[in-house]
Amino acid sequence: MFRNRHFNYLRTTLVWVVWAVLSGCSVSLAADVTPPPNAQSFVAQQPSATSEVLYPTIPPDPQRGAQIYAEKCAACHGERGMGDGPQASQLTVPVPPLGDLSLAQGARPVEWYQIVTNGNIERFMPPFRSLDERQRWDVVAYALSLSLSDDLLTQGAELYQQKCQNCHGAKGQGSAQAPGWQEDTSRLASLSLAEMSSVIRGGKGNMPAYGGEFTDSQILALAAFSRTLSFESSLSVQSPALDQIAPGTADQNQSEPSQAGAELRLAIQGKVINGSGGTLPPGLTAELAGYDGMVQVYGAEAEVAADGTYTFPDVEIVPGRAFIVSVNYQGFTFNSDVFHNLGEPLSNPIELPVTVYDTTTDSSALRVDRLHVFFDFTNPDAIQVAELFLLNNTGSKVISGQAPGQPVIEFELPEGASNLQFQSGAVGGRFVMTEKGFADTQPIPPGSGSQILFAYDLPLSRRTTVRIPINLPVDAAIVMIPQGSMTLQSSQLQPMGQRQIQGVTLDLYSTTDLQAGSTLEMTLSGRMSSPINLQTGQTGALIAGALALVLVAGGGAYWYLRQQKSASPSEEQPPVEGESREALMDAIIALDDLYKAGQLSEESYQQRRSELKERLRALMD
Repeated sequence: MFRNRHFNYLRTTLVWVVWAVLSGCSVSLAADVTPPPNAQSFVAQQPSATSEVLYPTIPPDPQRGAQIYAEKCAACHGERGMGDGPQASQLTVPVPPLGDLSLAQGARPVEWYQIVTNGNIERFMPPFRSLDERQRWDVVAYALSLSLSDDLLTQGAELYQQKCQNCHGAKGQGSAQAPGWQEDTSRLASLSLAEMSSVIRGGKGNMPAYGGEFTDSQILALAAFSRTLSFESSLSVQSPALDQIAPGTADQNQSEPSQAGAELRLAIQGKVINGSGGTLPPGLTAELAGYDGMVQVYGAEAEVAADGTYTFPDVEIVPGRAFIVSVNYQGFTFNSDVFHNLGEPLSNPIELPVTVYDTTTDSSALRVDRLHVFFDFTNPDAIQVAELFLLNNTGSKVISGQAPGQPVIEFELPEGASNLQFQSGAVGGRFVMTEKGFADTQPIPPGSGSQILFAYDLPLSRRTTVRIPINLPVDAAIVMIPQGSMTLQSSQLQPMGQRQIQGVTLDLYSTTDLQAGSTLEMTLSGRMSSPINLQTGQTGALIAGALALVLVAGGGAYWYLRQQKSASPSEEQPPVEGESREALMDAIIALDDLYKAGQLSEESYQQRRSELKERLRALMD
């Protein structure tokens, strides 16, 4: 039986991976504010945001970060980081459990720093640019400590003293024989605990391997303690209770702009734009909300004129306060970008436009950018399958059901599937059962960013054919299976090599251009020659690492696979009609990126690169 506890690990980790990897996509928030959470809320798609990676200039201080976390983060993430804060239940998406070690051990500190900096409006995660660089690293350091128990760190400290201290130093200062982590803060900031564990297990350079001497749990404890040596303060950091934190205390004497000075009043105005190209109906109302931190402290309404404009005159602009404009249109709430007053010179009026979209029941514009399928065999009586769809509404309208609560898109399940579970929502709520599977009733706004994750059981036998129905066009599909579990065979899938995640090697397979109404078919055969020893929750971490691996490659992998779909490895490939030298050179670059990222074996890389070069040479002849 596929236990609920198992899927809880799986779903929270996958949600975090998508949230973390896509944190730079469609980011339009610019302030420490969570948009109104109780409605279907959409923001017009914006170009991807980028940020420079800033490693800590001095060792981060989790003690300082605890105070910031209590004020800025605990309301959603919870005092112990388990995603159970008092405001978490008001959000329409689950809050990642930072305090879950199965999730946190796959996290790189620099990636969490970027998330704190950029946020992700689709996950209701605001950016915290009101915090300076040091404060952001301090709160990241504290967040990383939430998953580390005292027993784990005590065990790690003892092992460190026995095996590591002579070379790395008692406080991680390093020596002539080994690097330190106090002066070069980038060393451990760019590595996850899982990656540090891999180095400890297998050794590196002059460092010996401890995989044959320590257990996996001991190696993890050693990695966790070593991480703390890159921090400034001691390990015993107590989280202040929420009711002990007065608003603003975390930022006192820091870089927050002072609220002293003359009162500033400006107009906030904008225009409602119909992104679907239609006309706006009369009687629309724009709502302006002001937030100090996570608390709404201001609200006003303004009528939308016939030309779509609205104005909020004479609004008090307090340093540190954030404003957002919302418009309810055809049953959905659409938001502007967020304006955040950081004390810099301001223009009058402040412009906050809102883009709205019409609705449609026509789902023909809906595609799947990527489908991820993961097979897990830790249950000896069943195959546990997780499917993650990254959706893309390529149209200009919100796709909805015939009526609220009616199906928007349907998913067909493989024959014999049982024990269906979902990332968020449940049957009878967001999801409804159909004759061949289930339907999702959640509307889908234009653009990418929507996703659905579900899991189910399939009967396990010595030879099992899995047929996954494809109900939407899929641009690229990735299948992941633990190496040494069962053998996968499919005429549709191409091997992408192996990758070691959390100490387990995964075989990766891929395909592209799956048509709606088709089937992704594969056969799993054999029995595990030796059981894979997965600790509780490790399956989720495996999927996290595998998905991060695949998503990082992004468009390059997809572009390359499109070029390679019909190629036979053993045959010389003639130029494809209409194929250009530029396209083939781009494909070679994408292939090189995949190889450098460790996603292709040496043999596969050289073979496929040779094929592309032959096709390029044929074009140039």
